[in-house]
Amino acid sequence: SKKAVLVGHGMGGLLCRIYIGGDPPYGGRRYSGYRRVSHLITLGTPHLADEGRGHVLIQQTNALFPGALHAGSGIRYLSVAGAAADGARSSSARRRYERLLKDGRVRGDGTVPVESAVLPGSERVVLDSASHGPRSRSWYGADRTTVERWWPQEPRQRRSCG
Repeated sequence: SKKAVLVGHGMGGLLCRIYIGGDPPYGGRRYSGYRRVSHLITLGTPHLADEGRGHVLIQQTNALFPGALHAGSGIRYLSVAGAAADGARSSSARRRYERLLKDGRVRGDGTVPVESAVLPGSERVVLDSASHGPRSRSWYGADRTTVERWWPQEPRQRRSCG
């Protein structure tokens, strides 16, 4: 394939955005992976956080590479969010969501709330039963049926045999 499909889970989705990057450089290095990527799919990635919340990597990535920055260059961005855990009913989910949002009484995958997992300018898929961790039976990549709910059609059609 001439271009890769990147799939990033959790903070790995932010690292994929940095790789796609371009100008300005991140940490003194310019990756410019946007020339080699056709799709960026993020699974439960904390793209957004309220002011004063979230990991410094979230703030830096959004400052340097806001939203679906290279969508006009042909990269297809897809944000996949899980909504299996309700922060209004689960105090543990609420505490995790409040690392990113002021009010954690929202739905999410148990670690990342839906509204944080959707990158502005991207397509979105919300899986009502998806949880964040791969140990869960309802994880984003738990089985073929779950993956087929979010994996884009185009890469399936271009797959070569042999």
